[in-house]
Amino acid sequence: MVNRWTVFTTTFLATLIIPTARGLAPIEALGSKLYDSETGDQFYIRAYRVFDDLDPLSVPAQCDLDAPLMKTLGVNTIRVYEVEYTRSHDACMSSFEQAGIYVIVGLSGGDAIIDGYDPEWTMDMFTHFTKTLDTFAKYDNLLAVTVGNEVIEEGETTTAAPYVKAAIRDTKAYRDGQGYRKIPVGYTSADDDATRLDIQNFLVCGDTIADNADFFGLNRFSWCGNSSFTDSGYSDLYDDAKDYPVPIFFSETGCDEVGEREFDDQEAVLGSEMNDRWSGAIMDTLTPTGTPSSLYTPAYTSVACPSTTISSWSVIPTAPLPTIENLVITTKPAASLGKDSSGTQKAAGPSSPTAVAVTKSKFGSSGLSTGAKAAIGVIVPVVVLGFAIMSFLLWRRRRSATTKPAPDEKGPEYSEVIQEQNSPREGVGEFYKPRESEIGGNPVSQLHGEGVMPELGSEMGFNMGDVGRELVELDAYSPPLELSNGPSVRRPSRDSRRDSRTSTGSQD
Repeated sequence: MVNRWTVFTTTFLATLIIPTARGLAPIEALGSKLYDSETGDQFYIRAYRVFDDLDPLSVPAQCDLDAPLMKTLGVNTIRVYEVEYTRSHDACMSSFEQAGIYVIVGLSGGDAIIDGYDPEWTMDMFTHFTKTLDTFAKYDNLLAVTVGNEVIEEGETTTAAPYVKAAIRDTKAYRDGQGYRKIPVGYTSADDDATRLDIQNFLVCGDTIADNADFFGLNRFSWCGNSSFTDSGYSDLYDDAKDYPVPIFFSETGCDEVGEREFDDQEAVLGSEMNDRWSGAIMDTLTPTGTPSSLYTPAYTSVACPSTTISSWSVIPTAPLPTIENLVITTKPAASLGKDSSGTQKAAGPSSPTAVAVTKSKFGSSGLSTGAKAAIGVIVPVVVLGFAIMSFLLWRRRRSATTKPAPDEKGPEYSEVIQEQNSPREGVGEFYKPRESEIGGNPVSQLHGEGVMPELGSEMGFNMGDVGRELVELDAYSPPLELSNGPSVRRPSRDSRRDSRTSTGSQD
């Protein structure tokens, strides 16, 4: 017979050495391009937007259905407009990571939304934004976060631009202070030709890079039907992105007119006409090669801030950005940082805040993905704990077998009891039948007695006779009893007992 501990040990260890799937490498913004932080390959967004009033990343069943289908379509990114930071997003983020899909998350939500017509940037809004960032910063497939979407739609709402930029500035400062990786923080703009270029340039103008957006997204709906690179206005968008210092991509694309969509716009965005300046758009199977990071030297060239105009852009270029009163953004101390195998400094978890800035290098060179490192960190302690538990159980089993006393070691009293219990009983050969005793004044006899402990049952609040019958009925499915003297005996079946009770007039 196979030892059960051998089976347990083999099964336990087999579950631990199953290979762990490689996790996605974080995407980082370098100059005007996006890159895979491990391979150095340029990354182009082939995205699908998920619009839902509720938090779509907190519904695991839906994510499990969507992720494989999106992967089949060639999607590598989804955009989610609003989430609830108090909910769990582990299952959904894992489903999309396994499908090779990154996520762009909107930080605003509820009352924490910058209103273009009545803009403000408050401590409550800052708290909502940073708590949402805290919730998602741990996921390697978090591609970027946005502080607003289409806040500025026309000339009257341009006064909100400084508030958008202030939100970007403070969110980036908080990100760096917490020691998070350089998760890109940016904004997605409305399809409004009167203000688009102004907000596009305003968010990256000036010499204080810490205040500027890490990317710019444009919601565009001008390529309809059999349009073209020129007729759609995409050629103008390409020209406007010349020397733009951060990644720019289409955060929404489509057509405002009713009709069949041909998706020819994606061939332009991801093809040679635009892919040297634009970093992608929505889902498509066309994948440009791009420029490897080893051949690209990012350079941040300051863009001139847009001039003030009465009709379309009312922001004064030299005006300071809004600030939150009493806001103090702290940073993690250098002592809380570890180093990976390449000597690169990295964040090592929460600690008390100080005024020390944290930076992270461009690439690591350990050869292991973040997911693989995490798997090793989990598996090794589990293996050690498993061996410790098995060793203890084996030691306990052997000790029990070797220390069990022989009858003679218990003295004559114990031997007499054993001898009495092993002596033959009348009617059942050597099968043991308990002696009658008195409980509550009633005799208890037979293994499946007639009327088991009625008075004791009544004292406990239920009918022990019914309990006895139920136990006997369950025993009808037991295997035969092998007695040491005499033939095999099977307990009566459920039907035979029911027939017997019926014939004697017994009542349940």
